Amino acid sequence: MKSIIFFYLILLTNGFQPIYFKLSQIGNEFEAANSTELLIIFDNIRSVIRCAILCSSNIQCHTFNFHSNSHQCYLFEGSIDTGHIISTSSSIIVGWINVKQDSSLTFTSIISTSTSSSTTTTIETTTPTTTIVTSVQTTDLTSIETSIITTIPLTTIVTSVQTTITTTGLTSIETSIPITTTFMTTVVTSIPITTTPQTTITTSTATTSMFCPPQLVTNGILFSITNPSSSNYPLYDCYNYQWIATDSSSTLSFFFRQDPGGWMLDDVNVYYNSTQLIINGGFETGDLTGWTWSGTCNINVGQAYYGSNDAHNGNYYYYDPCAGDNHGDTLQQTFPTIIGQTYFISFWLTNYDCCSTQEIANITIY
Repeated sequence: MKSIIFFYLILLTNGFQPIYFKLSQIGNEFEAANSTELLIIFDNIRSVIRCAILCSSNIQCHTFNFHSNSHQCYLFEGSIDTGHIISTSSSIIVGWINVKQDSSLTFTSIISTSTSSSTTTTIETTTPTTTIVTSVQTTDLTSIETSIITTIPLTTIVTSVQTTITTTGLTSIETSIPITTTFMTTVVTSIPITTTPQTTITTSTATTSMFCPPQLVTNGILFSITNPSSSNYPLYDCYNYQWIATDSSSTLSFFFRQDPGGWMLDDVNVYYNSTQLIINGGFETGDLTGWTWSGTCNINVGQAYYGSNDAHNGNYYYYDPCAGDNHGDTLQQTFPTIIGQTYFISFWLTNYDCCSTQEIANITIY
């Protein structure tokens, strides 16, 4: 029995940053260096691709074990080089993230074909306004699943995905196409195979301005919340403020604590007229250059994290998972100001793994 699958994707945007997954041979298992690196165990996971999607959607996950017999997915914080791969049951396979920082890549498709004896993963990329054709051919096919994971920037207007599937002898086939945009549009289609079907999926988003409307602030408290009841994660919330300086030097300060997740901060700006006063507001240096960090957390401290799928914009963002009673991290930056002059302060913030009774965010200007 043979099956050939073709994927035609017409992309009308650029700025994609792919996530690559590598898979071990069947019969291997990842053993973390520390038992605390096990993040979570999911039950009723029917394929290695489902397990990979769960890992890619968890910003702390770097490695996973998929157990095909028990249908369990184990997510680990530790990367593949911090633990060991050991020989084990023939029903277990290891997957891990392999991030390539190549700004010229704009699209990645991850195609996994499962047969009774092996799993093959094919990865292809394409550039803007071009068409990609990916073909996978197998014999003795018992099941096949395809996932396409990509992030579409704010300026995207339309993305069209056309999938044509030709098969012989199969009774059913499922094609999962998560299309993650800034507005989290997700399309999943299940296609029962009786003839040669063809389906076209189109998603649209509106063009969005860079900043939200500003709020006038007079007391220096920009944003303060304790134990929030909801979060828009993985979407970021926009905060924009109009503020009049009261001194010749001012400090923008972010205080965070969160347990068990973390606060995610990106695209911090302070403008005087058209002059940007913040250094490294998008954390694109990959570190906290320009910022002063202080805190009482000995582990899980705030730092710049890599990941375009998790950043609001660009490749990096600030992630602060500081936890524990009476603990917290402070990130701040000081810049010159003119007394009596108006400044515009903006940032994008979201709360990962909300909501518990141990979460605080205080943002001030003084």
